[in-house]
Amino acid sequence: MYIICIFNITDSNLDSILFLNKFDSIFIISYSSRMEDIILYSSKLIGIKYTLWEGDHQSTYDNPHPFYIDYIPDLDYIKKYGINCAGLVNILRLKARGKVPGEGKWRGGTLSWYNYLKSVNALQNFSINEDYPVGTLLLRNYRNIYEQGHLAVIYKKHGNIAGSNYSIIHAFNSKSQSKVVVSSIKDSHFIISEGFYEYAILPNNWLYK
Repeated sequence: MYIICIFNITDSNLDSILFLNKFDSIFIISYSSRMEDIILYSSKLIGIKYTLWEGDHQSTYDNPHPFYIDYIPDLDYIKKYGINCAGLVNILRLKARGKVPGEGKWRGGTLSWYNYLKSVNALQNFSINEDYPVGTLLLRNYRNIYEQGHLAVIYKKHGNIAGSNYSIIHAFNSKSQSKVVVSSIKDSHFIISEGFYEYAILPNNWLYK
C-alpha cells in the first residue's frame, strides 16, 4: 500500500505524520518553498507608498486600503492607494490563505495583531542577538494614535551570524521615505536607543494559524 502525502511540516501536524508511518510506504513532501513564495511576493510591494491611518474615525472596513483585511486587490490598486505596516502583513497573511485576525472597527491593525498573537501564545520577547528564521514577524505594540506601533518581517539573512545580520521588509513612514522598504534590522531596531521592536513571532505562528 502506497500513500503520497503533501505536508507543511510543523509541530502541530507531526503526530499525524508519525501515525501515517504505520503504513507500508510513505512519501512526505515538505513545502519549505512556501515561505520563499511569500517573501518573493512581498518583494513586489517594495516601493509602494505608505498611506497613514487617519485615526479612530477611520474603520479598517471603510476601504480595502491601507489595511487590506479581506482580500488582495490587484497590484495597480495597491500602488495607487498605498499601504501601511499592518496592511503589508495582512496581505502576506492572506497570501498564505490565512484570515486576518481581530474583530470590530479596527480589525487587522497593530493592536488586533498583538491581541491575537497573545491569545495563541505566539509572542516571544525580541532580542537583537537571537537567530530567527526568514519570515519571522517583528512587532511593536500600539500605544495611541500618535504611537501606533509597528509590524515588520525578516526578509533576508546575510551570512551565518545571528542577530543584527538581517534585512527586514516593512511599510515605513518617515520624513525621508514613506513607502515599503527593505532595511537593516539593526538600523530599524535602534531608531530609539532602548530598541524599537518588542516581540518576535515565528512564521508558522502568524502566517498559517
